[in-house]
Amino acid sequence: MKNFNDQETSIRQLIFSTKEQFKAAFENISLLDSTYMHVFTSPSDSVFSNRSHNAYDAQGNKTSAIDYHWNETTTKWIGSKKSEYAFDANRKDTLWILYAWNNTSNQWVINQKRVYAFGSNGKDTLLTSYRMDPTTNKWVGYEKFEYTYNTKGEETFYISHRWDTATNKWIGTSKYENTYDANGNNTLSISYYWDAPLNNWLGNSKFENIYDANGNNTLWISYDWNTNNNGWIGSSKQVTDIDANGKDKTSIFYFWNTAVNDWIASTKNEYAYDANGNDTLSVSFNWNSSINNWVAKDKFKYTYDTDGKENSVIYYSWNPTNNQWVETFQYEFINDAEGYTELYINIRYNVCVCCSDDVDQGFISGFIVATFDAKGNILLEKDYERAQTDGKFELFSKSFYYYSIHDISNGIQVTNSEIVKLYPNPAKEVLNFESTDNLAGVCKLYNANGQLVKTIQTVSGMNTCNIHNLKTGLYYIQIQTKNSIVTQKFIKE
Repeated sequence: MKNFNDQETSIRQLIFSTKEQFKAAFENISLLDSTYMHVFTSPSDSVFSNRSHNAYDAQGNKTSAIDYHWNETTTKWIGSKKSEYAFDANRKDTLWILYAWNNTSNQWVINQKRVYAFGSNGKDTLLTSYRMDPTTNKWVGYEKFEYTYNTKGEETFYISHRWDTATNKWIGTSKYENTYDANGNNTLSISYYWDAPLNNWLGNSKFENIYDANGNNTLWISYDWNTNNNGWIGSSKQVTDIDANGKDKTSIFYFWNTAVNDWIASTKNEYAYDANGNDTLSVSFNWNSSINNWVAKDKFKYTYDTDGKENSVIYYSWNPTNNQWVETFQYEFINDAEGYTELYINIRYNVCVCCSDDVDQGFISGFIVATFDAKGNILLEKDYERAQTDGKFELFSKSFYYYSIHDISNGIQVTNSEIVKLYPNPAKEVLNFESTDNLAGVCKLYNANGQLVKTIQTVSGMNTCNIHNLKTGLYYIQIQTKNSIVTQKFIKE
């Protein structure tokens, strides 16, 4: 039985958002200028904790970021770290410099820097990092990374170096080689490491990927280099069964057993979805070789509101004593009329998964309340935690957010067309889209700054775009059909 006291029930009326990127999904993007955080020492008293300040150029590029912490003894802000950035005409990072605060001299001291170079396709070709030698006050090489691409812009080669102070030369440390199929799927990746005594590259690991006709990754196998026989030996593999909608149905993980010279099952995951393609259930199992069968381990259950927004996540663990699922913790979301999460609550349960006692009493350990402006920018965030003494909620910290006068526009016009169906949104690993109109060959993905980050070939019917390598945040997908160009927004979680 789940027990919630009146205080816990009342916090359902409070406002909180765990998905700030939904509220920030505007064509005009507000740039965070500064944040201030207070930590409460009592219910009625608080002290400064830390603050940060950002600066931007006229194009909205962040040129500096400074962090401070509060010194209670001197009652002054003390510098922690500072970063400075430079950009080229295409708004690509070309330089990053990191400073640390010197308490003795009371000034910023240069610590390290990174220098970036790009090819004609706008992709990274070289990243070199340096550290400042405090004795000579000169830059000393630290790490270097080089990237090579094919004519499609796919990364085919990567090599890393470290600076050898004994020889004052760059020494290779590792390298990777990648192969792709005609659809741009990575089919083979091989990594090597530099063996200094042998003065040669040696195999380290190898990954093979197999895809179905729709580009879904149905099998990957990893290998390790065996120095005894100078050959590759199996390490692990995962077999994935895909449903008719291109979603993972089951995935089984195996490891290579050298004693029996065969693959041995290890774990299995089963997934279920609703009619809109949203995750509703994820169950994991461990292989028990003693009984030669799968044994339940844990599961996640997801629910959604009528608008398709996630409103709860429940985690269960398997109790092997009484052979039943035991609720361990739960997250609840309440969404407002615009689909933004207005309440987040973390519920934990006093459970014993190793005994037969049926203990199932939920309690809320803490919550956060946030306030937003008309654009959806977060202005104030309050963090409440449950006191161990009397069990009441106490204000733990408070953070204030301020924004720059620069509101940048990325120049991308969103077209709300029903011709293209985009799902899921937000997306974690893959983004699916299909059109009632004939697709015209390519679609393009842009980040929030309007920079092209990915181009893929489209096919008739449903298309799947792999986005697991993208950073979290707001993106735009531009899809060319036979009669129009449709641009829509999506969130990468």
